[in-house]
Amino acid sequence: MVLRVNIDQIEPATRDWICKVQIVEIGRPRESLDKKCTFQNLILEDEEVRNAKLKQVCRIEALCQNNQIFQQMGVFYVEAEMAILDEFQDFCVLECSGCKQKKRTKDRKDFHCPKCNRKTALVPRCSFQIDLIDNTATTTASISAELGEKILSMTAEDIFDTTCTKRQSLSLTHVHEMLSNKVFAIQLRKSSWASSNTTNATLSILSYTEK
Repeated sequence: MVLRVNIDQIEPATRDWICKVQIVEIGRPRESLDKKCTFQNLILEDEEVRNAKLKQVCRIEALCQNNQIFQQMGVFYVEAEMAILDEFQDFCVLECSGCKQKKRTKDRKDFHCPKCNRKTALVPRCSFQIDLIDNTATTTASISAELGEKILSMTAEDIFDTTCTKRQSLSLTHVHEMLSNKVFAIQLRKSSWASSNTTNATLSILSYTEK
């Protein structure tokens, strides 16, 4: 009989088990020590942990004012409306088809990637900023890949073709109508980096569902 378990119940001796999980974070591709293969580390979250976090919904005002929430929770939830207030931003980036590293260019010609150490192609990836609004404050988060494509109802290829090849602005009327007066349960993750003795933080959307 197949057992349905949570992550903390899985041991090396456990056999024939099922665990429903959500991918919280995907690490960058890495090369094995023997250089025979590449791998990626995944951080997973099971239903028990996710449901516990859903009970700890954060207010956006608290996120903006208290960095301890970031440190304690890492991944957390808000209930908020979503809106794209900056209609003139870039809605996609180009990245290496191998290591997925972003490149500061709009030219898709092949190039030699120093990280992959080979000639490779650049592929578009949907990526943009979206505003999260509740009754306490407004903040900005990044959304990318399939989640961003779903909101825009466009593929990354179509976005690149419109904004970079044709040099046209995206028509967002349908997006504004779709998001208007709707509240979403949003899973967020904090990313941080240090520069000039200052720690900066950004928010990334991992998932969202309409309430």
